[in-house]
Amino acid sequence: MAPFHSILAATDFSEHAAKAASRAAMIAAEHKAELVLAHVTDPSGLTALKEWLGAGLDLDAALSLQAGETLGQLANELAKEQPVRVRTSLCAGSPVLKLAEAAPAADLLVLGARGSHPLLQFELGTTTDRLLRKATQPLLVVKSVPAATYCRVLVLADFSSSSEMALRTALQLAPSAAIHLLHAFDLPFEGRLRIAGVREQDIIQYHARARERAVTQLALLLSNVQADRDRISSSIEQGDIRVQARLAAQDIRPDLIAVGKQGNSLVQDLFLGSVTRTVLAEAQCDVLVIPKGSQPAAKS
Repeated sequence: MAPFHSILAATDFSEHAAKAASRAAMIAAEHKAELVLAHVTDPSGLTALKEWLGAGLDLDAALSLQAGETLGQLANELAKEQPVRVRTSLCAGSPVLKLAEAAPAADLLVLGARGSHPLLQFELGTTTDRLLRKATQPLLVVKSVPAATYCRVLVLADFSSSSEMALRTALQLAPSAAIHLLHAFDLPFEGRLRIAGVREQDIIQYHARARERAVTQLALLLSNVQADRDRISSSIEQGDIRVQARLAAQDIRPDLIAVGKQGNSLVQDLFLGSVTRTVLAEAQCDVLVIPKGSQPAAKS
């Protein structure tokens, strides 16, 4: 698989962002890629403070100067930790808009997870959440302290184009990791079918056909991905993918989960999709989100 050539890591100098920057540096070193460390100052949040301080202090300039110094120090620290080229990017404006504008030039956007409560980490309005909804490039949400390169990756597959890209990107991102591909199927309205008097034998047959289709689609997916098949395992489970992903994570203990983000409608895009949001909220490890239409890293 093609390596990554450019990694964009966003930082607001928080503890969560520090984890993301360290992971981004580790990935950049592994792929011999350039690391761009970006910080965006948001003048809109300083209006009340400016009014209180009066016109005697150029607050924008002072904060920009301080941010530039902090960004440079962080870049130097990362370069000492990893054999990596670090370039800094400092600009002013809306963090979401500025990072969304910069992201297409990179193969991967890396962000920190914000908040300590799992149900509040991705509430509407946070920079990470809003970027996840706007992203067109693969986006890595770092939740754990990076100790080593990724060893075990869980990929959730619904056989959509974005889930295929999730597998491809996981193979690129973690070139030596063991990859487990999980698909879950369910029979819609199964409870209502039983209430309606559908025979149990017919329901069992529906399940069998659904599994057969999944087996065929899984084989097609793997045939489409040119990769080292020896490091890819797979399983097909019956039930809700959110539940099955939780069980698989308990069993496999991945250090990365990859999921393809769906969302053709405004409502779906606004709320990320229930599967993506559940994984982001519950995962104890890093999460790789692949937006619909995302492209793999370009070959050199």
